[in-house]
Amino acid sequence: MSFAPFSRVSSRQRQQMPLLLLLLSCFPAITNGCTNILVTPGASAKSEPMLAYAADSANLMGYLYHYPSIESSSSEKTRKVYGWDSGEYLGSIPEYNGRTY
Repeated sequence: MSFAPFSRVSSRQRQQMPLLLLLLSCFPAITNGCTNILVTPGASAKSEPMLAYAADSANLMGYLYHYPSIESSSSEKTRKVYGWDSGEYLGSIPEYNGRTY
């Protein structure tokens, strides 16, 4: 019994299929998706929520930034937030009072 789509394939074509599959695997599908990891307080070991986002879309080839750790003082109450792609001011968030990494 043969698989119907391969019943009309010549033996030479069958021999070339592994090469074709190898070549196709070198070009993964391009998607616009990004990776999001959301952990609820009930699912984390310390009962704290965790959020992670990676703009890993093939269309978003960005840069890797490094910001040195700092010690925040209580005088810095909020931090302004801007959209990374538009530069638009989005609002402000409370600043963590302590050491950031």
